[in-house]
Amino acid sequence: MKHWKKIKKHLKTLFISLNLNLIFFPLLTSCIINQESNRKIQNFDQLTKLETKTYLEVNQISSWPLISNKEFLAKDEILDRVNYQNEDNLMLKVDEDLIPFWEYKDPYTQVVFRDYALNVKNNQATFLLGREGLMLLAREFKRKISFSSEVLNLSLVAINDAVQSNSNQNGFYSEQNHVINVFFSNPQKTLWKPDQILAILMSTIFHEYTHHLANSYISSQNWTQSSFNLVAQNRYFDHNFWNQFSQILRYNDSKTLKLKEFQNNFASQFSLKDLVDQNFQPASFELKFSSKKHFSPLINSTYTPEFLKYIYSIDELIAREYTKYAYEQYVNIHDELSNSQNKINFFGYKVNKNFNYYTHIQDWFRTIYFDQNFLNEKAWTSTKVQHLYPNDVFASNKALNFYNLFLQVIGYGKEINQIYSENKWHYLYDDHGQTKLKNKEQIYIEDDAFQKLRITGFVQNKEEYSGIVLLNKNNQIVTFSKLNYLNSFNFFGHKTYDQGATITNLKERQIQIENRIYPQKFYYSYYTDFLNLANLTQNDYYKLYFYKDKNNDQIPALNEILFEHTISIPERFISSLKGPLSQNKWNNYVIAKNQDGIPFLQNIKRKENN
Repeated sequence: MKHWKKIKKHLKTLFISLNLNLIFFPLLTSCIINQESNRKIQNFDQLTKLETKTYLEVNQISSWPLISNKEFLAKDEILDRVNYQNEDNLMLKVDEDLIPFWEYKDPYTQVVFRDYALNVKNNQATFLLGREGLMLLAREFKRKISFSSEVLNLSLVAINDAVQSNSNQNGFYSEQNHVINVFFSNPQKTLWKPDQILAILMSTIFHEYTHHLANSYISSQNWTQSSFNLVAQNRYFDHNFWNQFSQILRYNDSKTLKLKEFQNNFASQFSLKDLVDQNFQPASFELKFSSKKHFSPLINSTYTPEFLKYIYSIDELIAREYTKYAYEQYVNIHDELSNSQNKINFFGYKVNKNFNYYTHIQDWFRTIYFDQNFLNEKAWTSTKVQHLYPNDVFASNKALNFYNLFLQVIGYGKEINQIYSENKWHYLYDDHGQTKLKNKEQIYIEDDAFQKLRITGFVQNKEEYSGIVLLNKNNQIVTFSKLNYLNSFNFFGHKTYDQGATITNLKERQIQIENRIYPQKFYYSYYTDFLNLANLTQNDYYKLYFYKDKNNDQIPALNEILFEHTISIPERFISSLKGPLSQNKWNNYVIAKNQDGIPFLQNIKRKENN
């Protein structure tokens, strides 16, 4: 405790307990990633002499197809930017706990990717991906993840970091430092093809990224209209979004289902409404619970009330339903990717003798009746499936409505859609004799990170605006930033069930891409530099305007500010603090409109939940 007080006093940092969004494979056979010496080098100097190897068949990466212009929405030719890989951004590093890792920062998304060593022996470190595989993962992230400008606020995607606390835990998203952790620690000492590894990792990354997207847009307290606030799982949710989300997915359906061929199914005891309502009435749910029920004859798992509360929590439902809806498999439904010991197919993967269903497939198991006949027929169409529950947007012809709901909450087409604080954090390490162990539950976030703000939004014509300017009450320019553009939009949905595609089979992949839904109208996605708002005192405000740099001096003047143009913002609340209620103690920056309809940015103390 003395050590902590000393650090807090001198570094002026904030102490935060991590809030984690976890994902589990109940049947996954995987050794827990340990923090023992077999993952560590002896000292920092050893890093320069370390040899590295990987479980990936690296020779297959050279023939891997680049991202095509059909795999995202764009007006400008930006293929070179999207596919560009800067090897100067790739480095071999070591943590304070002496576990080495490869690190790569993608120049387009600005996301950092890390691959931590699984084993260190005789001056040789073995990684799951290695240097070439890590750069491939960063590229595939841009190909397969459905993202918008909130990707710029994702701090890190870490593979096999020493922060795992459960052997069945395949990944989690941390809300405070915006980190996705993914685990696959048991590759059985065999070589894996790139698409085999990607098929395993990307499903988890997609799920966890949807947590990041939801945290960016759906988890904020709205002070202008309290009716927008929904409190559950110790965090806020946009009530309007949840109401529409629930309606589209038919969460109010109170029917149960009796199946002669599968009498012990949960649908015979619980309606979908029962499972979702446990967010608000947990006691009545526990009274009805029976551990003898299952969702599929293929998975004879033992469910507990706690686990069902977890997978049917509001936070998890948002991530699971969108992953069911929009994730694109690396294997066609009729094929498999196999080598001597490993098998990957559309539904999951087999390592040695253990077959593991992907998490999003297990989520489909809780919607559609899966049995061996279904797997044999491989007929995934709305006319050939039997539903346990009605939360299937394809069967109800609500796929477009579902996509548009997410577009709306993202704020697509709004000239300011969100604001973000700077990511400045580090883990706390605990001393254990002569070694250090990474603390799994605590991080430091520096105070000044909350005073630096990035603005994002969408504009129809990027030639009209040079940047954004903040004015005080006296119409004096306080600060400004030019607009930086991503020049593409990669948040997509699906028209119907994904059938999977091998990435090197261009015909299959084309069919998979043609199943995507994109917005009918294209807007350019922009982001600003970080603006220092340290001088914006509590309850003071700055007005927001675009400017056009007419004389090209890179500095806005009053006669260059576009006062006649009112910047558009979404109905959803715009806030720099998102997620857990524990953030009440910090000041928050919000954007709203004044009585004249002009957007303003204000420093407000986050209100306590009543």
